[in-house]
Amino acid sequence: MSVAYEPEVAEKIDAAHAYAQEGTMEIAVQEFSLVRSRVLYLADATALADRIASEKAAYARERERFRAGITPKTDGTRKVLIMADSLGLPRPDDPDGTVQTYSKLIDQTYPDLSVDSFCQRFFTTKDVRDALAADPDLGRDSHFILHVGLNDCANRMFLEPERLALGFLTPATRNKIIDFSRKYRRQIILGLPPHHYVPLVQFRENLDVIVHLLRARNVGHIILTSIILPPARSWPGTPGINRNFAMYNMEIMHAVHDHGALLLDMDRHIWQAQNRGVLNADGMHLAEGGHDLFCKKCDPYIR
Repeated sequence: MSVAYEPEVAEKIDAAHAYAQEGTMEIAVQEFSLVRSRVLYLADATALADRIASEKAAYARERERFRAGITPKTDGTRKVLIMADSLGLPRPDDPDGTVQTYSKLIDQTYPDLSVDSFCQRFFTTKDVRDALAADPDLGRDSHFILHVGLNDCANRMFLEPERLALGFLTPATRNKIIDFSRKYRRQIILGLPPHHYVPLVQFRENLDVIVHLLRARNVGHIILTSIILPPARSWPGTPGINRNFAMYNMEIMHAVHDHGALLLDMDRHIWQAQNRGVLNADGMHLAEGGHDLFCKKCDPYIR
């Protein structure tokens, strides 16, 4: 059964495809923008909020399962809190973590270091900021490693609420919208404003607040990690990706400089080691060699 507003959405996405086929891409991408807005704002707000909450709860459960898999060391004299996105987790096709993650490798490498691994899919600096604000003891008397940013800076076709709102449409209409976003991704990015989870100014503010919260908790070293630029094969379909990632990485570096933190420049380390199997086939997530590299590059800061 379709929702009442589906004919309006279907008409708009059909128009977007028609304009694109005529070569009138400026109008086509504007029609797509209207579709994206309608899908979100015409959806039942309560039902959509429930879907968002359900998805976030599933991610949080996964985070806590992984977190519980690294047992705190009762005889450990030092602590480290690692907050990361999916780059710190096993991949979905490896739920048992056959490939060792860097959190587990750090735990195994330093017998006196108790590791608290707080890693969640789609985590952003806002999520880290909120988690620290919600738990005044999180990170207390610990070293701190922050490895987020990819979800903040990536230019998205659909943010989480929009993506979930598509689920209220029939497959026929939903697939037309998704097909347009895939076929004309480059034109959408060129023709519409950036579509980020965390805009650049907010990203820097989040970093500042994160550092300030941690300083008040008697942290040791604060280690901020740069965002790994996806491989060159993805650049043609994502115009401006190099500049975009560089701007976010510069804010990380400015925060390191301004707050006397430490920089773990994983972007450079990964690119230097790119022929050594450090990334998965998707070019974004860490392979076993990447997790091992991360652990080794942390050594000067946490040994």
